[in-house]
Amino acid sequence: MCPGAGCFTTYSTTVVPSDCTYRNNPGDAPPPPTTTITYTISTTTTFTTTATVSSIPPSSGLNIVGALWGDVDVSDKATGALQQGSRLVVDMSNISNWLGRDAWVGIKKCLSLLHTYGSSIRTFVSCEGDGTFTLVPGNVNLSPLTQEITRQGPSSPSFSIVSVVWGALEIRDASVYQAIYEFKRNGSAIPFTNAFFGNDTFPNNSKSGVIWYSDDNFRSIKTLHAKELSSVGF
Repeated sequence: MCPGAGCFTTYSTTVVPSDCTYRNNPGDAPPPPTTTITYTISTTTTFTTTATVSSIPPSSGLNIVGALWGDVDVSDKATGALQQGSRLVVDMSNISNWLGRDAWVGIKKCLSLLHTYGSSIRTFVSCEGDGTFTLVPGNVNLSPLTQEITRQGPSSPSFSIVSVVWGALEIRDASVYQAIYEFKRNGSAIPFTNAFFGNDTFPNNSKSGVIWYSDDNFRSIKTLHAKELSSVGF
């Protein structure tokens, strides 16, 4: 996994909006039940892992795209632990039981989960000790602490913001999206602070944040994530 601030992860899996099937290249036939997906960590380190595709048709179930626990990417563990048929069952009461070693000991952390249902892209955010939640197919309102992404601009052919999570909440403020876009365009580092994201979403707790974005019109999704008071560039 990608340790510490200043890291980002590239997901080479592709979400095809029409049927939400993961494919290695646009236009390819659907892969077999088990397919190899490559993730890139920072600009220099790459590793390959094997992900098992559910036998349930993607259009009828929820599928995890990415997951961050604090500032640590736990996408692979989340997929294995949370997927129960077409649903996702998230136990925040005993999160270390299924995520393993705590990389930020003594800090109450939140889980940011990006997932899909057909062409719908959704964000679930919850913090340690919140309880157990079941996310289900169908209308987004049927799943607790879950929201459809805003798909608000600005954007360009080479950069679109998918979702922004700071601390315990998804940020949906258009002015924050505008600021992220300008920082990306100018090559400036994003300051992971309450001031930048416009709100202290988790008072009296150290926070972390994640910006999910795409540079190929949502065919793949990448992350920029860091702990509070860090400044990280795309």
